[in-house]
Amino acid sequence: MNTVPFFIADIWQGLLKGHGLVNLQDHTFRLEIQIVDSLTGLLKIKHLVHEAPLAEVASITMRSYLGGLYTVLSVQGTRMDVFAGFPRARGGRCRLRIARRDRQSCAAFVERFATLKASAPQLAAA
Repeated sequence: MNTVPFFIADIWQGLLKGHGLVNLQDHTFRLEIQIVDSLTGLLKIKHLVHEAPLAEVASITMRSYLGGLYTVLSVQGTRMDVFAGFPRARGGRCRLRIARRDRQSCAAFVERFATLKASAPQLAAA
């Protein structure tokens, strides 16, 4: 599976939250998020789509915290402005929280990214 759902709970001092999808399409890394208000979740504020070439993504790591209570997918860009304009992105890095039920698909996503990155130099040489 190339798509993993994520959420960001604390946008704009906790007044907003976002739910989205991260996926790999061809050789493009794509982030899509729907931002809503935190109080009711009914007021849709913004829908953002951010795409970056796979060459501009340096690494993707998955880490569990508090004995597996929650999981974070960290995406590091090759430049500071790779994720400019995406909520909570700082220093070229996005931190996305993954639900417990999506851990296995997240692990498969990280493995697929590593496979695509490993084959990228071979594709460029051909």
